[in-house]
Amino acid sequence: MVPRCGPDLTFAPGLVRAIVEHAYASGTAEIFLAAAPLGLVALIAIALLKEVPLGTRSGVERQMEQTQAAGAVAEGGGAEPRRREPEPTLAG
Repeated sequence: MVPRCGPDLTFAPGLVRAIVEHAYASGTAEIFLAAAPLGLVALIAIALLKEVPLGTRSGVERQMEQTQAAGAVAEGGGAEPRRREPEPTLAG
């Protein structure tokens, strides 16, 4: 048997069944009428967001750079470490 989501109206009198069904239908319609404009506003807001690029290096690459820089410092600073790229910011 499929579980029901709501009141069991199979044994309710006709008038009660009609009132409950009308209440569910009206409530569902009102929810969608309120959600549609909000969804449209959200879609427009998303379309207007400025794209911020993510980092260009993976975590493994950053870890390798840190390991190499730490090794160079431990050896007496033989090789100059690569310049770090600035991380992107949201301000802009």
